[in-house]
Amino acid sequence: MLLLPNVRTGKKKARRFERFYNNIFYKWFADEHKDVHLDFETVLHSERVSWLSALMMDRVIEENLKKGNKLNERDIVFWRSVTLTSGLLHDIGKVTFPERVFRYSETLSSEEWDIIVRHPSVGASIIFEITPKEWRDEEYVQEVIRAVLAHHERWDGFLFDPNRIELRGGYPLGLRGNSIPVVARIIKVVDCYDAATTRKDSVRPDVSLKYILERSGTEYDPEIVDIFKDVYSTKIRPVLRDVIYQDIWTYLA
Repeated sequence: MLLLPNVRTGKKKARRFERFYNNIFYKWFADEHKDVHLDFETVLHSERVSWLSALMMDRVIEENLKKGNKLNERDIVFWRSVTLTSGLLHDIGKVTFPERVFRYSETLSSEEWDIIVRHPSVGASIIFEITPKEWRDEEYVQEVIRAVLAHHERWDGFLFDPNRIELRGGYPLGLRGNSIPVVARIIKVVDCYDAATTRKDSVRPDVSLKYILERSGTEYDPEIVDIFKDVYSTKIRPVLRDVIYQDIWTYLA
């Protein structure tokens, strides 16, 4: 069972942190004349990952309550807010990297793969640096940093190897199983699904779902995969008939 611990952070404080990181994210997108800038596709992807991950966290919270884990309102607000913020910031490390690397369709060089593998670490460092010093030790901030850093780790702990890219190893630390933060495990599944279904060489949503299901227990946490399968059936699939997936996040709020 995916147990969520109780937290100390109050609801107002959690919302304050959430607003702070939202403001920075959208300022980086809005000011296209600055060197540090987010492109429109990254913003859309990050928004979708944020909302879908929050839906997943809602299911995790429901399961915790059903199993007798006594989460109070403060805990629920905290974990949902941390998930929203972490999903929005999961690719923030891209702001310092060449645009071409993240729009690749051809085989990348070893140097370019090194850039890809470093983006969670860079993102975590950016979040730490932009956070006021008096907030850096707050549990909310630490959970967001941990989630962003670990959102490409694999459940089985298999570490990325640039010479065996087809095996899709995890990175950057080679964490395994429950040592990977729950929020990071959620984002990993949602990130894979959204990226596969919205890029130029995209696959059908059911194909992306099949890919995730086949890698349950190796690349992905089996419990998270089961939750995603349910969210896909109840929230995503019904919407796919009526809207372009590029805008699906607006219907899932």
